[in-house]
Amino acid sequence: AKSVVNELIKMIKKENNMLFQFYAINTIAKECLKKTKDKLILGEQVYRSYILSPDALVPSFFNLNPTMTFREQQDAHEAMVSILEQLHEKSKRPIKSNDRTLHGFLMENEVIYNYYDELARTNEYSDIADLFNMQSRMSRICQSCGHRNETIETCDHINLPLYGLQNVNIEKCFETLYGKEETLDGYRCDNCSNLSTTVQSNRIIMLPDTLVICLKRFIDERTKDDTSICFPLHSLNIVEYMDPELQNYIEPGTRYSLISVVNHMGVLQGGHYNAICRKKFTGNPTKIDSVTDSWFLLDDSNVSEVSSQSIKSDLAYILIYRRVTT
Repeated sequence: AKSVVNELIKMIKKENNMLFQFYAINTIAKECLKKTKDKLILGEQVYRSYILSPDALVPSFFNLNPTMTFREQQDAHEAMVSILEQLHEKSKRPIKSNDRTLHGFLMENEVIYNYYDELARTNEYSDIADLFNMQSRMSRICQSCGHRNETIETCDHINLPLYGLQNVNIEKCFETLYGKEETLDGYRCDNCSNLSTTVQSNRIIMLPDTLVICLKRFIDERTKDDTSICFPLHSLNIVEYMDPELQNYIEPGTRYSLISVVNHMGVLQGGHYNAICRKKFTGNPTKIDSVTDSWFLLDDSNVSEVSSQSIKSDLAYILIYRRVTT
C-alpha cells in the first residue's frame, strides 16, 4: 500500500494544478482503502501530509477559468460545471478492463457496451466522467410512416425545471421531464419527409453513481422561482423514469441517498450560498443508514451540526445524491 501511495504522491508533485491535486489526493485515499488493512492510520497520514485549504483551491480554479472572476458574485452551478470539466480534462486516460462498471445494471448490455466504446473512441474516459455521467434517450416516432428517430445524450448533471408548480415534489419534476410522452404537430420526418404528427419521449437509459440535480430557479435575469420543493433524504427512486425495456435489468433496490444540498439566498445579481453536507460515521457506504447520519451546515468559515429537518427548504439550489442499494 505504501508503494502505491508513494507513486501517487510523485504524480501530485509533478502537477502544479491545485484541482488535479485535489482529485489525486482522493484517489490516494481510495487506494489506501483498497490496499491496506490499516485503513484509518494510513488514510490519516496521507491527509495530514497533503491537506488542501479552500483558500488555495478556489484561486486556482479561477486562474484556470478566465470567464469567472475571483471575489465577485458567481453562480454555483456554473462553478460546479467548470470544476468538473477541469478535473475531467486533467484526469483523462485510456480505459482499462477493470474500469468498466455496470452503473446499476445486473449485467453488461448494449447501453454499457456503447457507452464505454464511445469513451474509448473519443478518448474521453476519466474517473470523474464515470462517476457523474448518466445517459438519456430522446425518441421521436413519426405517425405517418412509423420511423423512429433517437438521440442519446450523455451529461454529468440534470437541469431540472420546476415547471411553475407550487409545493411540488422532485419526483413530479422527474416525471414531467422523463416520464411523459408528448404529441408534436408539424414535425418533418427524416424518413418520409412529410410534415406530420410525432410522438416524443425522453427516458433515462443509464444511471449515474453520483446524481447531481440543479433546480432551474432562475427564469430570467430578474426573476427567481422560490418554489418550495420536497425531496427525499433517502430512497429517491429514478429507476421508474428509465426506458421500460431496461428497468428489469437494474439491480433491485437501487435508490439514491442525499449527501449534500447547496442553498442560495437572494437574487441572480447578488446573494449568498451555503451548503448542508452529510457525514457518514459508520456502515457500508453502499447502504442507506439513516440512524448514523449527521448533517453539517457549511456557511463561509462557520461549520455547525444541524438537524435533518433543516435540510428541506425553498433555498435548495443544487442537490447531490449517491446511488445506494436498499
